[in-house]
Amino acid sequence: EQFCNAWHGRNKIIISSRINSYLKYPLSGDIEILYLKAFQYEEIYEFIKKWSVIISRSENNIDVKEIQNTFERISKLVFSSPALIELSKNPLLLLIICLIHSSGTVPKNRSELYPTLIETLSSTWEKTKGIDLEKFSWRDIQNILKEIAFMMFQLKKTEISQIELSG
Repeated sequence: EQFCNAWHGRNKIIISSRINSYLKYPLSGDIEILYLKAFQYEEIYEFIKKWSVIISRSENNIDVKEIQNTFERISKLVFSSPALIELSKNPLLLLIICLIHSSGTVPKNRSELYPTLIETLSSTWEKTKGIDLEKFSWRDIQNILKEIAFMMFQLKKTEISQIELSG
């Protein structure tokens, strides 16, 4: 709040928060509050359609049939489960579902979705960086990431160098 007050009038400031957190600790002053609207069915379909085109192009595959197959597989998955429909109303969670779909089984609840995302992204990152993480289990990687996240939280840092991690 002090930061906002110091810059008031000179810059536009956007603060993002989960609604429950904000309601517990609201900011005072002349603040416009906006809410992110949940996706409707049509928007979920449109997102999946665009995702299918983008993912096919990134794999140098512009085969219209393959794009349609990807779209149909993800749409069928999402719309066959009330739990996944509910998760897909959140644009970030729909993106995560699409990412995970291309590399495996999609969990049907939020608590399993994030660890699966970490596993998927770590695996993709591992391949693109040429890093061999096979000596670690996914549980080991998650525990290491938890330690790093906690250390960054304690140090009030959003970035950390390799030197700081090994020191």
